[in-house]
Amino acid sequence: MTSCLCAKDFTRLEKMRHETPPLDVLLGRLLCTKLADARLLDDMDDGHLYAAVGDIISYSLNNGPMQTARLGIPTAPQSQFEGAPNEPGAKDLTYLDLRSFVGITVIGLKPNQHAKLLSSDCTVGTLTLHDINRRSGGDSTPMPKTPPL
Repeated sequence: MTSCLCAKDFTRLEKMRHETPPLDVLLGRLLCTKLADARLLDDMDDGHLYAAVGDIISYSLNNGPMQTARLGIPTAPQSQFEGAPNEPGAKDLTYLDLRSFVGITVIGLKPNQHAKLLSSDCTVGTLTLHDINRRSGGDSTPMPKTPPL
């Protein structure tokens, strides 16, 4: 599962590996694979095209309907998600938990990228990342569309 992670997200995922209580064994293995296979982005490249913590993403599972959520950890302090309280509709926005199979799979993907999605019952489906909307400088800025893989 090739993905690109910014340094903050790589560090956040690395810390998740050592959380107490630990992640589910299968989820922990998926996380280790994600970290081992990820390409680390240059720290200076804030305008990258890859899904990161705090982004509002649109995705679909197994070619189903598109879903929109903020990628993150719902129990984290709101300050983790810059600008979130002032964002229109922020109270209605659901979180895609980074500590889930979908969350770990989608982080580091770019729009129109497909990935195999492992589930807790050991079945494999597909995840498609359609769009990323990133908070930048107080504005909600859609990320540029990239051609399909």
